[in-house]
Amino acid sequence: MNRETLIEAFEALAADLGRTPTSHEMDRQGAFAAETFKTAFGSWNDAVRAAGYTPHRETYTTGEIAWSLRRRATALGRPPREHELGEGCVSADTVQRRFGGLDAGLEAAGLDVAAKPDGRGSRHVRALSEARPEDLGLSPLGERKGGEQA
Repeated sequence: MNRETLIEAFEALAADLGRTPTSHEMDRQGAFAAETFKTAFGSWNDAVRAAGYTPHRETYTTGEIAWSLRRRATALGRPPREHELGEGCVSADTVQRRFGGLDAGLEAAGLDVAAKPDGRGSRHVRALSEARPEDLGLSPLGERKGGEQA
């Protein structure tokens, strides 16, 4: 796949959305998989920049990723699945890069990876996701008390 064709596809999705698409949105709504962009440009953010757009976020702290996963778990009443990440939550790619997989990310966020999709375990998810960052030794932005990055 040539880069020009990919950039045109990126621009088309950006026009449909009215903003810079995420890799998750590209996978679901775009003409090509985000992985195709990563292969052609080296990374999703490099593809975004090549198309003349600004990436949504360069990096997240570990604490920010954990906080985002807990918030999504609260909204769902259970730990999220990969396809439920992105759009208001960190992407599955972000979790994969930081933790090596979704289960490891959920565990790092203090979520019960054994919680069943039928709602069993949701009380545990609620209790952990309602914890304030300060209760976990984090600021709301994922910094450890004292300014250290999580």
